[in-house]
Amino acid sequence: MSNIEIYRMKKRKEARRRKKMVRNLLKLTVISGMLMAAILFFVLKSPVQAREEATYYKYYNTVRVEKGDSLWGYAKLYSCGSNKSVDAYIDEVCSINHIAKNATLRTGTTLTIPYYSTEYRCGDRYL
Repeated sequence: MSNIEIYRMKKRKEARRRKKMVRNLLKLTVISGMLMAAILFFVLKSPVQAREEATYYKYYNTVRVEKGDSLWGYAKLYSCGSNKSVDAYIDEVCSINHIAKNATLRTGTTLTIPYYSTEYRCGDRYL
């Protein structure tokens, strides 16, 4: 073998080694990018998901009916967080208080009204 052939073989071997290094570097870059994208997706998604899925606790309050009050008004005021429609909430209030859905509320009567809160209550304290 001549010196020129040995030189050419070394150059080809070096060129193959460089191509292999570039391919491996490209693979590593793509895998790292995908991993970073997955991590960012889950990290950024988690707080939003936590806010949407807040836990609500159900409590009851006694209210005295005043002039002009209606079941619809109580439903709009207290049904937040119940994941129920206003009609379903009114049905629940009527069931608890043993009244008809279309009944006229008399001033001075008391109603038990359910309400929902994200705070957990133990006795008179919120935890």
